[in-house]
Amino acid sequence: MFKTKFEDNELTIIIDEPAQKEMMMRGINPVEVFKLIESFAKKILSEKKDELIQLTNEDTGASLELDVKWKNETEATVNVTVINLDKLTIEEKPKSKVNLGEFPKETATP
Repeated sequence: MFKTKFEDNELTIIIDEPAQKEMMMRGINPVEVFKLIESFAKKILSEKKDELIQLTNEDTGASLELDVKWKNETEATVNVTVINLDKLTIEEKPKSKVNLGEFPKETATP
């Protein structure tokens, strides 16, 4: 579980342990997925409603399903519910276009 803040909102991102293990077996650090979701938090959560969102990488076919739930007007949880990495290999792993070094370290709370 990771927690972060954006604007005046608090966001909790949950990636269950089996999903994290699957990512690590495929050479993906779960923190990278957290940072990806965090970087899109404003857009993902703009409507402030409970919803399912699917993100798919067109190059690799890898996909995530995000289950967004709002606890109240300022607190949301994103649960990564489905991960499809079947066609993804380490050689095909998408390169991050986000400089992860730009994010403050204190935003990640494992």
